[in-house]
Amino acid sequence: EALLTVVDADGGSGRREGARSSLRSLHLPNCEMGANAAAAFGRLLSSLQCGLAELWLGDNPLTPGGVAAVADALQHSRTITKIWLDRTMMDDGAADGIAAALGATDCSLSELWLSGNALSNEAVLTIADALHQNLAAEAPHGAKLRKLWMNDMDMEP
Repeated sequence: EALLTVVDADGGSGRREGARSSLRSLHLPNCEMGANAAAAFGRLLSSLQCGLAELWLGDNPLTPGGVAAVADALQHSRTITKIWLDRTMMDDGAADGIAAALGATDCSLSELWLSGNALSNEAVLTIADALHQNLAAEAPHGAKLRKLWMNDMDMEP
């Protein structure tokens, strides 16, 4: 099953080998997407044909497993620079995947929204450590996380 169909400028469509999607920004907040949709987006982000730079999945019940699938794909995505994963039912396990993505050499994220997820202090510290490494590392694509939103996390003092 194709995750991406390329549409030519003249209106023709079809799958072309090596073609990259011209879609750069996709905003899908509050669409009631769950784990299956998140897994599909994870496969899309892992695709060489994916040209997305911004993906807004916030306010969807993606579940911890769904967020983990997206996080895994972020480790290998050279195009995604902004992603909204706020209020997506992320848990500590999925946060570990986000931390791994921040430490990956291929990760191109510059802005990340994680607000409104129930993460433990330990998970937040794991992300903070990964962020520190991200800022200290030489990013091959010039990407460094510049903005991180983590408000409404209900962390312990």
